[in-house]
Amino acid sequence: MKHSCFLLIILSLALVGCIAKPRGSYYQPFHPLGQAASRTCDANSNKVRLEITIEDGITMQTHLLETSNGSFVLEIGFVLEKNKEIKLHSDSIAIQFNEEKSLLVSLKEWKKRILVGGVVKQKYRGSVFEYNMSYSESISITESIGNTLKVTVPEFEVSGQRRQLVPIVFKKKSGEVQWLPKLNC
Repeated sequence: MKHSCFLLIILSLALVGCIAKPRGSYYQPFHPLGQAASRTCDANSNKVRLEITIEDGITMQTHLLETSNGSFVLEIGFVLEKNKEIKLHSDSIAIQFNEEKSLLVSLKEWKKRILVGGVVKQKYRGSVFEYNMSYSESISITESIGNTLKVTVPEFEVSGQRRQLVPIVFKKKSGEVQWLPKLNC
């Protein structure tokens, strides 16, 4: 009896420590081959990153953030492990917003069109961190994008096979709450 009462008190205190806070609006990425997750401790957990596994050791990552001045930043790129390679048929992505307007944006990181994996080592305060090679870029969008933004990446070749992904779709979400404190931070 004492143990169950103690457990009940602990659980009550834990729940009292959590509060619901409005999350605000954000853009949720969708793709049939991808997994979207927040994985960050930004102010409202609004940085939702989409990861698409192209092949073992090759992923595409993207997210869309609204800035404080009302513009948007789209980050998109490939992450490749050592000894992996991807051949792009173009260095440009197509961005469609407001259901009609579209942009064709050339990415400097993709200019060579053959992206080769590797390991990047970074030293910080005596520690060495290793990361897989990343070819990503941030794109600033100053126009209003409405409720939906679609991103089409170029056709590419991996392990001798040509592939074309269906467009990545970002849909505006709002009205949700998050519970604080965040346990993943």
